[in-house]
Amino acid sequence: MPSGGYNMTDLLTLINAERAEGLSLNAGQPPVVHLDGKPCPVDGPPITPENAEMLLRSLATTRQVREFRKHGTAEFIYTFRDSTQFRVQAKMQHDQVQLELRRLAG
Repeated sequence: MPSGGYNMTDLLTLINAERAEGLSLNAGQPPVVHLDGKPCPVDGPPITPENAEMLLRSLATTRQVREFRKHGTAEFIYTFRDSTQFRVQAKMQHDQVQLELRRLAG
């Protein structure tokens, strides 16, 4: 896997295992897990711009990706493994994808 090549399934599995509230993904920085209200950077390489875009595509439908490209933002609900739901907020910041995922109570 290239440097910064994170996989969304692995990241969401980590979130569930840690019972974390959410996840922040920004190109140029390692992923940040939100645990007990505190940001905890993952011990790993920074996310590349290409990887950030791939992570968005792994969550979003084709329509959501089109809307993101058109407007520079997208917000939707993603269900992981038929159980855990996340509110996904994607935005373009300085020509790079930023993702915020927050676990929904349920």
